[in-house]
Amino acid sequence: MLQIQPFYSDCFNYEVLAEKRGLFFEALELSFDNVSDEKYNWYRNSGYVKSLHGVFIDVNPASGDSVISEYSKKKYEESCIKALECGAGNVVFHSTCFPFLRGSYIEAWADKCAAFYYYLAEKYSGLNIFIENSMDIDPEPIKRIVESVACRNVGVCLDIGHINYSGVPHEEWFDILGDRTGYLHLSDNKGRFDDHLPIGDGTVNWDRVRGLIKYLPEDIPVTLEVGSVGNIEKSLRFMKENHFSEVLCYEG
Repeated sequence: MLQIQPFYSDCFNYEVLAEKRGLFFEALELSFDNVSDEKYNWYRNSGYVKSLHGVFIDVNPASGDSVISEYSKKKYEESCIKALECGAGNVVFHSTCFPFLRGSYIEAWADKCAAFYYYLAEKYSGLNIFIENSMDIDPEPIKRIVESVACRNVGVCLDIGHINYSGVPHEEWFDILGDRTGYLHLSDNKGRFDDHLPIGDGTVNWDRVRGLIKYLPEDIPVTLEVGSVGNIEKSLRFMKENHFSEVLCYEG
């Protein structure tokens, strides 16, 4: 299932594109505060929303500050509720680990995260919950969470663009997290910032990535995080020309 992240400001063209190309939506805009009723109702009634990107700005459910932790947990639950109301079966949350601390910090962080994700999976049983690498410089933090969560509804979303600036080869991420990976985010960048460029416009080695993706289930949700309708079309052309239909359940 191939998905895109639309913007309500250009909703008509995203609907046309989805219908034309057989695409679905991962609703990113619903992770922001102060979403208007008009915007929310468009997503909820569109029939295209299969996934929702959960809240990710200024949140950390495993924070050592109880005020921040409780606020974050509340926002995470709101994302789960929105996902279900929009008919989505998946919600993606960023990993919130501070990347340069290890030892007792990461042990406590991973334990708190694992317990909270298990709670979400049990309470919102209609959802699959995926943890996405974001600021992570290596797979270890997410590995610790998923090893601690004995729940089939909690898995990993590998973001290929984020891997590109992590400094750790793609092969290592797939080797360590591949058996728990059930979701992908695709975008390109120059290896330093999260540019969300069209696929093929950055430094990601897409031949290598295609070879790694083939070991994942073909029917997993895959989201193009490349911005505009034009960038999506450009990425789809690149995927077709580079035979991504061989590893993804999408013909283009």
